[in-house]
Amino acid sequence: MKGKNVTIVNTTRGTTIADTVDVADSFWSRGKGLIGRKSLPEGYGLIIRPCGSIHMFFMSIPLDVLHLDKEGRVVRVLAGIKPWRLGPVVLRGKWVVELPAGTAARTGTTVGDIVAIARDTVAPDRAANVAHSSAPERVTSVSYSPVERGVAS
Repeated sequence: MKGKNVTIVNTTRGTTIADTVDVADSFWSRGKGLIGRKSLPEGYGLIIRPCGSIHMFFMSIPLDVLHLDKEGRVVRVLAGIKPWRLGPVVLRGKWVVELPAGTAARTGTTVGDIVAIARDTVAPDRAANVAHSSAPERVTSVSYSPVERGVAS
């Protein structure tokens, strides 16, 4: 499911983590996740909810995975988890964001940061530039909430 005008924002650091967002919130979409993808563009993110652990079975690319609690606080970062691995069960984790490998380091996202779903934080004419920028987009004003049902409807 595609997020419409949705951006994943690290509100602690004021940076955009992903500006092209899909949401997996059904049994089948959560199980499939990113299986079959050969690459992910910079600026892409997949929200999986609810989710307390991930698997990398049938994957062909490494990922960064952010485990977040119900308030959107990062409780674990898996940097560059490789294909054919099992991620840990994160008991406090309520949802995850799967990202291209290197995104957590590029955006400075670490345990304790607050991550939120923001709407319209990047002007449509700048969205392409954000996805291909070497520096994270700075977010100066955000109207956001932690992940909620229907964020991508």
